[in-house]
Amino acid sequence: MTEIRAGPETVLFLYSTLRKRDGTVNEILMQTYTIALPVLLGYIVWLLKNQKRDRDANSKGTMLLLRVQLIEYHSKYTQLGDIPSYAYQNFCEMYEAYHALGGNGMVTKMKQEIDELHIKKKGD
Repeated sequence: MTEIRAGPETVLFLYSTLRKRDGTVNEILMQTYTIALPVLLGYIVWLLKNQKRDRDANSKGTMLLLRVQLIEYHSKYTQLGDIPSYAYQNFCEMYEAYHALGGNGMVTKMKQEIDELHIKKKGD
């Protein structure tokens, strides 16, 4: 086995070489970081925008379906002149959900008209 002896000059040379290499590695990491971070953030923003678009479409669709059902309830029970308690409860819950999604307008007037109807109990 051969023994390697290094003098102070060799040690300094190796140390400075490692420091240079370490600096190059740091530069490469920083360049990668400055390129990858904006790309990653852009992708995250794109995903969030798509999720918001999907949520908005689902909310709009749900609101429209609730409005159709509320109109049907209103039409049916105002013609009858009274409303069963279970139907009244359903109407009220749909109305609250409709408003929570941002709906308003004509449905508020329909709610007032439903509130004025006689609520039929089981024995009525």
